[in-house]
Amino acid sequence: MDLSMKKAQAERSILEELEPGTYDFECVKEETILGKNGWEALKLLFRVVDKPNFMIGHSFTTDHDTSEGAINLGLSSLHAMSIAGGFPDGFPDESADLVGVRVRANAIKDAKGYIAIDDMKGKGWFPPKSTTTEVKKDEPVSNSQVEDSIPF
Repeated sequence: MDLSMKKAQAERSILEELEPGTYDFECVKEETILGKNGWEALKLLFRVVDKPNFMIGHSFTTDHDTSEGAINLGLSSLHAMSIAGGFPDGFPDESADLVGVRVRANAIKDAKGYIAIDDMKGKGWFPPKSTTTEVKKDEPVSNSQVEDSIPF
């Protein structure tokens, strides 16, 4: 394989940065994370729809031993994100149901200079601007069709 043309492409993608702005995001992964003082959060990994090389994580506090305010903020933001993503009653039954959901939000540079989603304390989640289309499943292909299409 000739990789000479791929080097420039790799260098461009490494140097590209996501600028702060408003983007559509698609949730691609969810996990529960734990910390000190009984802190528990739902962490979602979002892909920027128009720039699939960029992923941004966002955590929603769901439990904490000493901060009821953190729980309320996390749950209200998660609720707003779920509604913006198409769950009219708010939360889905399972967090795994959030994978594939699309929402719109602002990306900002945080205090450390990293790009982060600004949920604006739950008021920064919106329905996505891009629309999803129904994906048609291909008809099953028989082995003879595959063999006929091989050029050698």
